[in-house]
Amino acid sequence: MKSILENWNRFLNEQQDIQIERDPEEENKITYRIGKAFITILENSPYADGAHSVYNFYVPDEQRGQGLGKRLAAHVVERYPGEEISAQVSSLASLKVFIDLGFKPYEEPTADFARAKELFDEDYGSLNLRLNAK
Repeated sequence: MKSILENWNRFLNEQQDIQIERDPEEENKITYRIGKAFITILENSPYADGAHSVYNFYVPDEQRGQGLGKRLAAHVVERYPGEEISAQVSSLASLKVFIDLGFKPYEEPTADFARAKELFDEDYGSLNLRLNAK
């Protein structure tokens, strides 16, 4: 029964459109949302040397395991094709999502997931990843 419910929840989440919210005070801050899950991007971020930067990324406990985080992150990659995107990850789940989408550790761009996890652990659970690093 649990499997049927999980599949139904996954189906419902896939049917939800991604909502886009622009911050009225900071026009370069955009949030993409599915239910309570969201990813916020700072376009041309001064904190990432002008790259677009993942400013906030959150999937609540009740929505985890349904692919929403990956869907939101993939949406960001699609919105900025070929452009540099930076993400400072602070969980193994987010590390996996971004590595699966082609992001690489900024300090070691040839690293695979196992090496990225080592770097993440060495940096006390934090790691900067980049896509299309220049």
